[in-house]
Amino acid sequence: MPGWGSLEQGAIAFAAALLAGAINAMAGGGTNVAFFGLLWLGLPPIQANATTAVALWPGRAGGAWGFRHELAKTRHWWFWLVVPSLAGGILGAYLLVHSPPDFFKRIAPYLVLASTLLVAIEPWVRKWLHSGADQQRSIGWRVLAIGVQFVVSIYGGYFGAGLGLLILFALGLLGLHDLDRANGLKNVFGLVLKGAAVVFLAFTGTVIWSAAIVMAVGAIAGGYGGAVIAHKLSEKVMRGLIVLIGIAVAVAMYLHLAT
Repeated sequence: MPGWGSLEQGAIAFAAALLAGAINAMAGGGTNVAFFGLLWLGLPPIQANATTAVALWPGRAGGAWGFRHELAKTRHWWFWLVVPSLAGGILGAYLLVHSPPDFFKRIAPYLVLASTLLVAIEPWVRKWLHSGADQQRSIGWRVLAIGVQFVVSIYGGYFGAGLGLLILFALGLLGLHDLDRANGLKNVFGLVLKGAAVVFLAFTGTVIWSAAIVMAVGAIAGGYGGAVIAHKLSEKVMRGLIVLIGIAVAVAMYLHLAT
């Protein structure tokens, strides 16, 4: 972005990432805030999306590490889904870079709104995940699982807001009904597919690195603060606030991109 690097721009980018990190720690959906922050600063949508993906990726490693004990108890075949996660993440990033700018500009507000709705229905998804035991599937079902994860990962590499819930929902459909293990796999797959997308994007010239570094620091700090806040507010209140923020961001983004 021409002229990027002023103190004011850095402060706004940091604040957006700080809020995004806090929202992600509390329930999810922070990507939308960080993405819109960069749009508001004047970055084109594709550059804003790529920079946001790079900035928020490091926080996923902590999530995966936090579920290491649950992952140790997970059936090994589930980890084969790392392969379609990797391939889908790269393909999604490729499609992002090669999307016509006007097309991504038109669909971005609707992607934000859809991811906000996913945050709103998360409690019902978690309840459903608790409703049954893990199921052993046939080889044919496992092939289907690979296909489903591949499609979800393409979306994750292309945009990614609401990705965690999509992975949880897919794992539930595929027979994994232990929420802790599903959350562990969600973090692993998210780390892998977004990592693949980040590596690809790093070589495309679509990432504003000065912004990404500032935002990464903000997101880490926000994640810590969000975890503290999460212990003081009820989940219902937190989720309501996050959904309201998401809807406001979607509307603001639509108006901003329409001008």
